[in-house]
Amino acid sequence: MFVSTHALLGIVISQHVNNVPVAFGLGLLSHYILDMIPHGDESIGQWVKKRPLRGFIITISAEIILLSSFIITVHLKHEWPRANVALAGLMGAILPDILWYSYDFYRHYLVKRYPKSQKIIRDILKLENFFEHHSRLHAWFHQVAKKRINFFAGIVVQGVIVFLLLLLAVRAA
Repeated sequence: MFVSTHALLGIVISQHVNNVPVAFGLGLLSHYILDMIPHGDESIGQWVKKRPLRGFIITISAEIILLSSFIITVHLKHEWPRANVALAGLMGAILPDILWYSYDFYRHYLVKRYPKSQKIIRDILKLENFFEHHSRLHAWFHQVAKKRINFFAGIVVQGVIVFLLLLLAVRAA
């Protein structure tokens, strides 16, 4: 699922709660629930791995454009929640992907180009086990639904989800 789709749901959640820890927790939970829906964008990850820096820049640019469009639309409709609650919902909803992408970037880019980075992550910061456990948990949620769909179908599914979230966001009270 695109990071921006998760972020949108985090913002919608924040419109219905007025508590930072609750918005963060529900945003986090919503991430894993959305990842159980077949979403067909797995091939993007393979493409990014072939060109880590260029793929990252292109992917992040597309995500920022989609998320900015959503935020502008919600803002123009004057349905924006409190900023700290919205940020908590958004951060909770994207945190699992940030962790996964960070670990993937570390394994496939940093360690290959800068082998000493592994010692820092593993021995000094003691983060490698945490990243590995989270990576397995995240993959499990992606594989709950055994059904796989192609990229085009995934774009349609995510487009429908984004449209429904946008409707929910502008109708929130």
